[in-house]
Amino acid sequence: MSAAPHDPYAAFRLPAFRRFVLGRILTMIGMAAQSLAIGWEMYQRTDRPLMLGYVGLTQAVPMLLFTLPAGYLADVFDRRRLMILGLLGVALTSCGLAVFSYLHGSIPVMFVLLFLDATFNKLTGPASTAILPQLVPRELFESAVKWRTTLFHLSAVIGPAVGGAILSASVPAAYLFCAGTSLAFIVVLGTVQMGEHERSAPGRMLLQVAEGLRFVWERKLILGAVSLDLFAVLLGGAVYLLPVYAKDILPAGSFGLSPEQTLGWLRAAP
Repeated sequence: MSAAPHDPYAAFRLPAFRRFVLGRILTMIGMAAQSLAIGWEMYQRTDRPLMLGYVGLTQAVPMLLFTLPAGYLADVFDRRRLMILGLLGVALTSCGLAVFSYLHGSIPVMFVLLFLDATFNKLTGPASTAILPQLVPRELFESAVKWRTTLFHLSAVIGPAVGGAILSASVPAAYLFCAGTSLAFIVVLGTVQMGEHERSAPGRMLLQVAEGLRFVWERKLILGAVSLDLFAVLLGGAVYLLPVYAKDILPAGSFGLSPEQTLGWLRAAP
């Protein structure tokens, strides 16, 4: 008896998975546009490349502080609700950034808002990743992971390019675009049918985090892959300096693009 033919689109045919992934990609495009906007604005307003380093640091600190606690929360609480709360926080902080950008408000306050925005974003990350088994059956999980990874990489290219186009018209609009995509994903999450997940007992955060670290440490293949990715991320921060090239180094109107559009395509190129 011959085996059933392989269907590479099987996971994508599931409405719950398709809605979730497309909604998540939309938010990633919005966040990429906002990340582009905050770097461009800080350099425009201060003319100091060091401010771009501060932007990167402000976005990186929440990752170091909250990634492991966020993983604990994703194991203990309802993942959909965690994502909705996080997305609501992102939408509010993005609106705050838009207001301060439009009014040319306090730069320190904008950094506080950026820190809160990155914190809400990191708190939703593990829940967003771990929710996949609730959307697809076990036999389609591998296909779902491949679709998600491919489309997420695509959004990493589209997001900055879209952000550059928005920036050329209005910097505050990029922040509002991010807020709008976050709110749109909240609506999508409310329509997605998903199964329940087995939850860990609350109240053991430090123990569960230690168990996760021990699990990775004892599996050298995973440890090596994670470590390699860590150093790649740390050494890949040079892209934060691209506003300097778009504004001061490349000739104005390069390739028929505005400086903002040039920045978007430079950021999309890697």
